[in-house]
Amino acid sequence: MTKSAVNPNEDGFLQSGAVFDRGNEYNYVIGKAISLLQLEANDSDLRRLLQAAERDLGKQPPSMRRIAPRQVPPRHRQWQNLYELCLAVTKGFGIGLQDRKDLLAPGFLLRTAEAWESLILLAARAALPDKRVIKRS
Repeated sequence: MTKSAVNPNEDGFLQSGAVFDRGNEYNYVIGKAISLLQLEANDSDLRRLLQAAERDLGKQPPSMRRIAPRQVPPRHRQWQNLYELCLAVTKGFGIGLQDRKDLLAPGFLLRTAEAWESLILLAARAALPDKRVIKRS
């Protein structure tokens, strides 16, 4: 009998056991984003939520050799937006988050009140270019 990829021999494929774990490229990217955001989170409630998400995700490998895929499988389409956001976070939008206090990063807001304040300030400066527009405490 000849061996083939479909049926290597009369006994079938040698199998030592099945391993089920949560470590995969998708979970790795999400876990990496959670870790990075925990470093930036000043709010204790947000930090606790991130820690809970990290626990739910499970232990991930220290690194993945493959480049993360861009699309999640069609059966998990509801996770695509989260996955894309995590990819952007892990890539750092091309900058370090801790070094920039004036960060206007797409995809998420860390402090909504400050974001609105910055938006109003920028709009006022654009509308009144000949005036000095400053923030008062």
